[in-house]
Amino acid sequence: MRRFLLPLALMALVAAGAFAQGYSQQLLKGLGLNDSQITQILSIQDATQATLAKDRAQLRVATAQVAAMLVDQNVAMADVEKAVRAANEWEVQIRLAQIQRELSIRKLIGDSKWRELVRAVRTRFTGTAREQRIRSLLRQLNSLNGLAY
Repeated sequence: MRRFLLPLALMALVAAGAFAQGYSQQLLKGLGLNDSQITQILSIQDATQATLAKDRAQLRVATAQVAAMLVDQNVAMADVEKAVRAANEWEVQIRLAQIQRELSIRKLIGDSKWRELVRAVRTRFTGTAREQRIRSLLRQLNSLNGLAY
């Protein structure tokens, strides 16, 4: 079972990583954006990355608190629920920050350029390079788990 879940989780992470990594200046120039737009997009990315880093750190803390609670056999379910909801709130904050970033960029460059940008980012993570990266990551993860791939 674990063998099947690991590749699925990895593919989901790679797909999410396409947008999480941000947009390079070269990619933005290739779309025909002007220097002002590129500067503003990179500024939006930088500001969002700082917020996301803080929120992800808080999420890790909240998740660790849940895990620590589950070590105790006599933990109250109400306390666990409260801790899980707190962790979930950090996940919501992370997603909202990502959505705000995308909406800000879309408003800045317009719908047509936005669609081009999304296509360009998706294209970057498709095909042979993506498959090789997934295989490489699977080998690394499997070696950590003692599995052969």
